[in-house]
Amino acid sequence: LVGHSYGGPIVSAVCDRLRERVAHAIYLDALTPKDGETIFPGGSVEAVLARYGELKDGYLAEPGDPAGFGVTDATPDLKAWVSRHLTPHLLGTWIQPVRLPNGGSDGLPRTFIFCSGKPAVAASAQARLDAFKADPSWGYAELPTGHDSMVTMPRETAELFVSIADGAITDGQRRAG
Repeated sequence: LVGHSYGGPIVSAVCDRLRERVAHAIYLDALTPKDGETIFPGGSVEAVLARYGELKDGYLAEPGDPAGFGVTDATPDLKAWVSRHLTPHLLGTWIQPVRLPNGGSDGLPRTFIFCSGKPAVAASAQARLDAFKADPSWGYAELPTGHDSMVTMPRETAELFVSIADGAITDGQRRAG
């Protein structure tokens, strides 16, 4: 089961409720909140709006620019395709706590894939990455591209998924770029 970005909490929720149906959870440059945490630190409407701008009908008004997702060296056609597929994000999903009463993906085979081609990693994100690298219950891999690796490095992303599914990366193993 693969989740990218906001899909990470969805993977955790599926693992929490349907553990017996998940062979391996893959978090592709994804959010990984724990039980009771919110997606956005601070979990308040004010904090989200201060960072992302105004609301429209309960959604963050602008979904952003492809460059913000690491789609910078792509062709104009690919950038336009990404722009057409970006959608506003529902505010409530950022501020409601995630509920994982059964531990989410804890105890299941799982891998975190970090897209390392972003211009800078915030200190809080770096601490999270260091924790994944040090935690033997997580497999860890990196792709040297921006956040949307399935757009900018589709073949490499798919090959990494296959290697994980084939057991090449298991709990506690590491693979960089």
